[in-house]
Amino acid sequence: MTQLDGHALRSQAQAIERDQGAAAALAWLDKKLDESNAPGDLWNFTGNLAMRAQQFGAAAERFGKAAQADPASLEYAINHAIALSADGQNSSALEVLNPHEAAGKNDQRHCSVRANAARSAGQLNEAAKWYDTALHLNPKHLKALNGRARIALERAEADALARFDHALTIDSGNADLWLGKAQALDVNGDAAGARAIARQLVDQAPNWT
Repeated sequence: MTQLDGHALRSQAQAIERDQGAAAALAWLDKKLDESNAPGDLWNFTGNLAMRAQQFGAAAERFGKAAQADPASLEYAINHAIALSADGQNSSALEVLNPHEAAGKNDQRHCSVRANAARSAGQLNEAAKWYDTALHLNPKHLKALNGRARIALERAEADALARFDHALTIDSGNADLWLGKAQALDVNGDAAGARAIARQLVDQAPNWT
């Protein structure tokens, strides 16, 4: 078994990505790797390449190999879960994160990723719990603020509108948050307020479906 020079491979792959794009770099690097000689950090790097190439299934496979090489790595598990969710495999993403729950509850990225996967899998109570944990760690975590507000809207919680308003104080230019606020206003019976925001969104981002 020949040990690979990970630094040299990463440098070459980065050069190819700059010139030809992430997909070309991924194709080149795949020819250099096999499970017998690639360490976890190199599989993780390859997974990131696949994510930038928007090849989410390929990314999940490579992050999975990184996690197999270092099962204790929370970073690799989180990356694996992100790729699985991007590929629509949200239940599998949760399974990947389950063994890391003890360490992950103190990691805001883990909490947010776990919450996103749970929400996409339709597990709203579980999602709310992990968004709340992420926000306890970092009250300004934008994805958690947005996600928790969405959960409040989906569960018809009384403070859904207030949650969107609070998130907008931190990220006032986020169109998705404004859309959520419009939806919350509509649920609360303020159709005129919802329509006004919707019109502004259409005017400012006419191609945003």
